[in-house]
Amino acid sequence: MAGDMTVYGGQHYTGFPAELIRQELGNLQSVISAMGLDPAVQKKATALLADADHELSRAGRDAKKVARPIERLTGLLKNIGALAVSGAALIDPLQRIASWLGPAGQAILHLIM
Repeated sequence: MAGDMTVYGGQHYTGFPAELIRQELGNLQSVISAMGLDPAVQKKATALLADADHELSRAGRDAKKVARPIERLTGLLKNIGALAVSGAALIDPLQRIASWLGPAGQAILHLIM
């Protein structure tokens, strides 16, 4: 019959308001600052977080544009072994951000795994 729909398993939406993402960016900054990274790496990580925050601040923000600096940050942290050393302290906020970004965040999740 037209208009009938059966949904098994429920409907799920994992979207976060921009302020929660900002909070996660702050969490990442705190963890990264406490790691004692090489100053050049620290500077690059801080710049990438600022880029993501800037994109997040834009009206009509684009998830892909927010994801790019986070993806680059994740790659940087993975390449220097920081993801392996820090464990959940970095991985959890990155996963939450990637989840909010939906399909645009998939590359971030692939780097973490």
